[in-house]
Amino acid sequence: MSENFNNNETPKETNNEEKVEYTNRRRNQRQRNNNYNRNNNRNNDRNNERDNNNDRRGRDFGRGRRSFKNNTYRNMGERRGNDIKEELENSWNDNHNNRGRGRGRYLDRGRGGGRHFNRDNTRDENRNQDRNQEGRRNHRDKRINRKKNTECFEPSDEPMDMRLMIGNGKNEKYEYEIGNRDVILVQDLFCKEYELDIYNNLVKEMNESGIEFDKLFKLWHGDTHYIADDKLNWKEKCPTFNMVIDRIREYFNMDVKATRFNWYKDLSEWKPYHHDAAAVKKDKMDTQNFTVGVSFGAKRIAGFEHAKHRTKISVPLPNGACYCFSKDVNIEWRHGIPQIDCEAINGEEGRISIIAWGWTNLAN
Repeated sequence: MSENFNNNETPKETNNEEKVEYTNRRRNQRQRNNNYNRNNNRNNDRNNERDNNNDRRGRDFGRGRRSFKNNTYRNMGERRGNDIKEELENSWNDNHNNRGRGRGRYLDRGRGGGRHFNRDNTRDENRNQDRNQEGRRNHRDKRINRKKNTECFEPSDEPMDMRLMIGNGKNEKYEYEIGNRDVILVQDLFCKEYELDIYNNLVKEMNESGIEFDKLFKLWHGDTHYIADDKLNWKEKCPTFNMVIDRIREYFNMDVKATRFNWYKDLSEWKPYHHDAAAVKKDKMDTQNFTVGVSFGAKRIAGFEHAKHRTKISVPLPNGACYCFSKDVNIEWRHGIPQIDCEAINGEEGRISIIAWGWTNLAN
């Protein structure tokens, strides 16, 4: 058998082995070609997807050199050769000179951020610039998709629904101009929060007025609290009440037209949301544009409810606190004293509220 082989006489068994080996080589080659074509198709799909994403983001004018080359090769199909490559390089250079600006590895192309490889940089510098470019692009994408927390950037001069002002009770007069939409809070206008002398004097003088309680006080606003009957001459025997009214008149430079004495015997009594008479009666509207309320005794809360939107705002009223509001607040908002639990923060259960309606100079 070896003799036949040396004489180039291929036996039948040897021919079969070569056929098998040749068949295996062809099959492996076909498999490699299929894998190569599959990878090329996958890469082409990725490039197309990337180009489409760039087009959607407005970067179609700023693609890099590699993307430009690949797209051009695909469009040319089977054309290959040095002349095509030279034409390609010249066209890309023209595009680069017309749009590029800046220096470094990547040259910006407007807002698209086209990239150009700088061969003068080292490998580490190119890698760092690539990471910085990717970070800026990611930040820009997040900024585009981020929800805005501001609805309008146009300046507005529309008046506010309400302006809250704080007065100094130690001054002789209110130091600011009073606007049509003002709500004014003044602490310690008559006394400190812990000083109950005025409250006790009011209770004592009303009890010593010589008028029986059932005749002096009557239920008001749906039996929610008591008010003193102004038809009786109790004010002549209550100098503390007159002192409070005089202080209101002097502090706000106010022409007082009407007053009221409200009595809340405990924290279960309250006043529903309502407008004052000047908001609904024409005769009152011409003579009253300002309301002042002073609270003595238990700490309560004054509430404001917007007549249209039903928005509610609460204002704390400790002992000796004063709150006021102008005519537009009386029209656009309702006010009241909400009902609360009977456990008082302040040790006093009863509360006296003195109200004054009148006219004062309002700024436009």
